[in-house]
Amino acid sequence: MMGRIGRFVISKLDYFSGVISLTIYSILELFKRHSKNQRLLLYQNTVKQIYFTAIQGLKSVFFVSLILSLATISILFTQFPNIVPKEIIADVFIIVIYREIMPLFILVIVTARSVSAIAVEIGNMTVNKEFDILVSMGIDPLFYLTLPRIIGMTISLLVLVIFASFIILVLGPSILILFYEVDFTEITKLIFSKVTVYDQILVVMKVLTAGLFMPSISSYYGFKTPTKNLVPVSSTKSIMASLSLSLISSLGLSLLFYIFLIS
Repeated sequence: MMGRIGRFVISKLDYFSGVISLTIYSILELFKRHSKNQRLLLYQNTVKQIYFTAIQGLKSVFFVSLILSLATISILFTQFPNIVPKEIIADVFIIVIYREIMPLFILVIVTARSVSAIAVEIGNMTVNKEFDILVSMGIDPLFYLTLPRIIGMTISLLVLVIFASFIILVLGPSILILFYEVDFTEITKLIFSKVTVYDQILVVMKVLTAGLFMPSISSYYGFKTPTKNLVPVSSTKSIMASLSLSLISSLGLSLLFYIFLIS
């Protein structure tokens, strides 16, 4: 029993220290002196990550945000016909969808698309011992692999949050006019009047807190891949760990928000 507990604690300490160290040392690479070609390589890898995560992920975010809006509107007007005040509609869009559900869904989409891909790529490179080639060329693997993914994922999450916010707060309420007699201008003004700076800060903090460590989590499991047939296992572990981090950080930040700002 004590042996199992000890091994569990050691494995968790190794995991958390590894992820945090990867994040810190990768960010510190940004402030070191690098050649022009190395910085060009960083720029190219960052742009590729932004394209894969943000640009190609816009379609998924669009459909998920639109479905969330449609589902919320349908539930409100189906279950409570003719008795739903505009204030309640605005509160539901802000508190339930914008503040809580939207950031979590964005993190789930990014995890499904990017985290698994990073873990598989780095896992294959680890198994094939490609890092020895990078080191022999004078390129730090953290600078070449982890740092551009941290930067790219951070920028991508900001882009996706802005895009999803537009759909949730503008396009979503506009759907009301297709099915119900609602003044679009009035409901839009009401929704935007309820969106505070603290709401926007909370949403951004949720995606960035989790998104900052997602590339490190996937890199950690990729670097730990021992054999080629365990690459899918590393990918699965990185996905589950990223989803757990997204849920825990989202719930924790919401709890702090309601304790210190709402109360």
